[in-house]
Amino acid sequence: MSLAALGDVVGPIARCVRDAALTLDALAGYSPEDSKTIAGVGHRPPGGYASLLSIAAREAYLAIFGEVFARERLDAPVFPQMRDSLGPPHGIATIHEAVVSEINIAGLPALTVPAGYYGLGAPFGLVFVGPMWSKATLLACAHDYERATRRGRAPMLVTS
Repeated sequence: MSLAALGDVVGPIARCVRDAALTLDALAGYSPEDSKTIAGVGHRPPGGYASLLSIAAREAYLAIFGEVFARERLDAPVFPQMRDSLGPPHGIATIHEAVVSEINIAGLPALTVPAGYYGLGAPFGLVFVGPMWSKATLLACAHDYERATRRGRAPMLVTS
């Protein structure tokens, strides 16, 4: 039954968007006790509200990346793999990656290559990122970088 004839805005209050979508999946639909619910018949997403969450986020990320690649005429933007040097091997320092999460969410191809060392000797890497289905271009760009900088050798491992 509706709370008011006008201005009825009942909906889920949830901890996160996923919980709100799951709640809507359970609540949404026609109810003979609320005549206004007839308007929603046929408008529920196929598979429910929660079914679109991961697809929607990925599609949004892909659209953003695609627009940037097209607008800036980019083949493969290059980013530092991390924002700062690694801490000690057995320390509690946080690793500050640069773009890994965004790339993973979008599902874009990426390639990391060695690019040198931080002051304390920890390796430094660059990440080449490309639009969907651009692995061959990424490999070519990374190969050109490797040949130009002669950084294509594995780091020396030191045992203690």
